[in-house]
Amino acid sequence: MWPPAGPGFEGAACLWTVPYIEDDADVIVLGYRQTSFASIFSEDILKTTLKAQSEYRCEQYYLPEYQRFYDRKRRTSKNILCAIDPDNRGSACERDSRGPLIAIIEEKPFVVGLSVGCLYDYPIIYPMVIEYISWIEKIVWPDYY
Repeated sequence: MWPPAGPGFEGAACLWTVPYIEDDADVIVLGYRQTSFASIFSEDILKTTLKAQSEYRCEQYYLPEYQRFYDRKRRTSKNILCAIDPDNRGSACERDSRGPLIAIIEEKPFVVGLSVGCLYDYPIIYPMVIEYISWIEKIVWPDYY
């Protein structure tokens, strides 16, 4: 379900600067996770693969009873990425992962989103990393700003 990340994830990843990702694209959540209810967090970095969903498909899941949750996420980020677990193997909520959302595009790893919390058994809403590019650049290259 959440196998260790393994050697395939060693090295640097690029930051995705496009405000969307294709529907049903594989996205990978990395992080430290509780492997069962009320257990301690894993000592290994774990991963799971989710499927990216369009904003429209995501919004349908949150109507009407969780509309406030969805609207709050939309206010905090203009560019969101919605992801679901295609095999219903469990949630990858923030309290479990606290890691980046990665997509492999043209054989290169890209950070496309960030964990910010979610509701179990619903698509997970991630703010896309494009929202933070200017802030990241100011931190990494302060002499250029």
